[in-house]
Amino acid sequence: MAQGVPNSRLLVDEVMKKALREAERSYKETNEFGVDALNALNQLFENVLMKAFQVLDNAKFMEFETRSGLRSVRSIFTSDDQYLLLDGVNHCKCEYFIFNVLQQQESLTCKHVLGAHLASICGKFERKLLTDGQMTDMLNSATPALFIT
Repeated sequence: MAQGVPNSRLLVDEVMKKALREAERSYKETNEFGVDALNALNQLFENVLMKAFQVLDNAKFMEFETRSGLRSVRSIFTSDDQYLLLDGVNHCKCEYFIFNVLQQQESLTCKHVLGAHLASICGKFERKLLTDGQMTDMLNSATPALFIT
């Protein structure tokens, strides 16, 4: 039984990635999300999708990476908080993610993670290079706002 849970989670991750790749393809072709791509995203993410588009419209997106390119961290700055995300990792510190994704398993992700995917598709991330020491300091402090200059 324990072995089936990770396998089902991997399947869900693959379905999410496929829908996001289709949304990216659609966006790259027309500079907007097509109806089919939006329908596929809506089927997967339901009420989180509209909230993710609100994050996309209202937040600031930063990607911090080391000069070597080996480490990359994304941050979303909203009016009420900042969220540190690892590229390709479905995890967020927000209450919705903790309760609805991890505990209740009622949702696949939160508006911040999905918003970051959409922002990446739309090219909304500003990039900032950090030294390895700065990256370490940022991750230890979990306050990326200190590194925006």
